This record gives sequence, structure tokens and C-alpha cells, in this order.
Amino acid sequence: MNFKETGFRAIYHEFVIVKNNDHIRNVINGFPGAQQSNAVFAYGYYDTEAGLTLELLALALVGENDLKYSDVFEDTSIKVGIGAVEDAELLFYSDKDGKMAEKFAKKLDMLKEYDVSEAVENSRKMQFLDPCRHEHFIDDILVILGKEGLQPEGCWVRITGLADDHFYGMLLNEPDQDFGCHERDTIPFFSHRNENGEFFCYSDFSR
Repeated sequence: MNFKETGFRAIYHEFVIVKNNDHIRNVINGFPGAQQSNAVFAYGYYDTEAGLTLELLALALVGENDLKYSDVFEDTSIKVGIGAVEDAELLFYSDKDGKMAEKFAKKLDMLKEYDVSEAVENSRKMQFLDPCRHEHFIDDILVILGKEGLQPEGCWVRITGLADDHFYGMLLNEPDQDFGCHERDTIPFFSHRNENGEFFCYSDFSR
């Protein structure tokens, strides 16, 4: 399977093995053992500005029934945006005993700088928002702006907070029409399910 088939939930805050593609080969070229590896061992996290990202933890050699790895990246931070490997084959590693989390604790601790508020973290768990999410930027939601006398217009909004019945987010692009809001403004928006059972997000400026 690859990222296009799994989506972000299989990677976000998970260990994953990525089979080498041309981009990975270029990234690891020059590291000891790179020529003998056929994959990398990585951990998925989210950078609000860079999008869904993999922190490379080790070179890997994946056999039919085994996995060998060499943590030559121990003192080097190597980050790969998901867009560069979205077609690469992924294998998923279940760290049930916590051994990998313990082994790579130093690197995982460094990723805590990308932690977000509890509200934003909770919004990432809301699967009904997934059809509206940007594929690589999971906090960015396509919101339909509406106002009496104007045509509905889709704009990207980055979630910054939650209320009892709606969301707050920063408008990421300037609307083509005059809705009374502008790029980088914080606006409220709602989720709604249509008659086909599909969710979409909207913000009504007619009120």
C-alpha cells in the first residue's frame, strides 16, 4: 500500500517502513549501509507549515519475513515531506511493546516542538472532516463561504480552535468576492451533512 491508499491516519504519530524510491535514495546516499538498504524506518508527525512529514530514524533492510535496521541517523535529523514518498510502498510497524519508542526516544522528544493545542489535536481525530481536509496539510479545511447576493466560494481555512457547535480557523487565501473577511482573518465555520450523507464545511456571512 502507499499513502494515497492509506491516508494520513496510518502515518500520523506512527512508525512506518518506507520502501526506497528515487527521492529516498537521494536523501540517504552517502550514509554507511545505504547501498545495502531497500527501505527506511520512519515516524510520522505533522508540521503546520510543512505538512505531514516523516522523520527518518534508520536505514532498513526488509526481507520476506524479517526486518533489519541500522540507526545511522542517530545524530542527524532527516525530514521527508509525504509528497515526496506518497507513491512509495509502505509497511506498518506496530510498536506494541514500546521498544522502538524507547530506542528512538531522543528523536521523538525533538518532535514535541510540533505539538499543538488540545483543541487542534482533537480536530485531527474527527474523521467526518477528512473529505474536507487537504491531503498533505491535515489542519487545512476546504470551507465554502456564503453570503446573500454572492456565489458560494471555496477557501482553505486552518483550524485553530473548537467551540461547542463549530470550528475556528485562519483564512489561508484571499476570497475573490467581498464576504467581509480577508486572508489571515480568523473565521467561524460549521460542518454539515447533505442529503447524500456527505460532509462539507461552510461559513455563512449573511448573518
